[in-house]
Amino acid sequence: MEICLVTMPDRPYQPIDCSFYDRLEEAATRRRICRLRVKGIHGEEVIEDCITDLRIVDQAEYMFLAGGRRIRLDDLLSLDGHRVPGQCMP
Repeated sequence: MEICLVTMPDRPYQPIDCSFYDRLEEAATRRRICRLRVKGIHGEEVIEDCITDLRIVDQAEYMFLAGGRRIRLDDLLSLDGHRVPGQCMP
């Protein structure tokens, strides 16, 4: 069963930095466990999981995780401590 981490489904998608997307592709290709910091419904959440795929769904980019979650890439704040360019984090 796919679990979708959603904040506001009707907001326009904001593409992420291309070089950061390359980091996500590398992590997915290597099938390694990643530490992801994401915006969630109830604030920020830290997830440790393996990225299995990156796809476009309904004109937005998503990462799919081994644990069944689907995360919109513009909800991603960091990957293994590396901040997504343009995202503000403490």
